Parts: sequence; C-alpha cells; structure tokens
Amino acid sequence: MAYIIKDPSYEIIAIRADIDVLPITEQNNKTYKSKHEGVMHACGHDAHTAMFIGACKVLYNMRNDLKVNVKFFFQEAEERFG
Repeated sequence: MAYIIKDPSYEIIAIRADIDVLPITEQNNKTYKSKHEGVMHACGHDAHTAMFIGACKVLYNMRNDLKVNVKFFFQEAEERFG
C-alpha cells in the first residue's frame, strides 16, 4: 500500500510502496508465474506497485504545478524482520 507523509517543516511529500515477494511456491503454469522458484507475489504487492507507478506518472506530469517536492520510495522486504 502506498502511504503519503507530509512534514510541515519541509516542503516534501514522500510516497512509499511495498514491492516484496512471499516465500511461497507458485502452483500454476501461467505466463506471469514467478521466474524464481520458491517465491511469488501473492499478497497484493503487484497491485500496490501498479498503483504506485500510476501515482508517480500522474505527479510527474503535474510537477510544474506542485508546490512541494515529491520523493518516491519502493520498499522491499517490509514483511521480514531484521
């Protein structure tokens, strides 16, 4: 999921999306099956990434109208500890 964080002391907005995979072996033969054995995108992160890239594109196209700087962060492995 993407989050928007605005700090009033800075003119920066940060948007983050999670992009990791889960340790699950995919049990199908679809063309979009994971190319890496033992891991798959099974928890909605593909949708998060797609929405995030859409937000990046929209905000980039609006960059001359924005009164803040926008930082985009992809966070991998946010579900793992350590």
